[in-house]
Amino acid sequence: MELMIAAGKAVPQLQLEHGLAVDKVYTGSFMTSLDMAGFSISIMKADESILKRLDAPTKAPSWPVGADGVRPPAKIPLPVPPCHARKKDEEPSRPQQLNVHGIILEAGIEAAANAIIDLKDSLNEWDGKVGDGDCGSTMFRGAVAILEDMKS
Repeated sequence: MELMIAAGKAVPQLQLEHGLAVDKVYTGSFMTSLDMAGFSISIMKADESILKRLDAPTKAPSWPVGADGVRPPAKIPLPVPPCHARKKDEEPSRPQQLNVHGIILEAGIEAAANAIIDLKDSLNEWDGKVGDGDCGSTMFRGAVAILEDMKS
């Protein structure tokens, strides 16, 4: 998320303030360092033949182009089986009684959410060393929302 925000700020500046044409933007962890604070931006002058090579089929791990030369979709659609499809006005509901696996899963989700709530300050502190220091607060809000949702 933070890399996308940085890219979203950098591209207009490159275009408007520096007059550069931006043809492709790749965001991700292509090269990482354990103690790296912040991010890096690489800019490359490229012609059409280089741009074609960037999208060429590859089996290189973590490269944003698949083995067939097609970029993976940003969102992967997940079909809902017809027997589980809900009507528009129908609210999702919890079964009246959970089976053994449901009870175990529910306990695991609750334990994970409570662990995140307990780690809020530590997560913020750790994130503050390499980012903006809000990871714990963000995770805390998500964990509280999950616990609230489980009650209803």
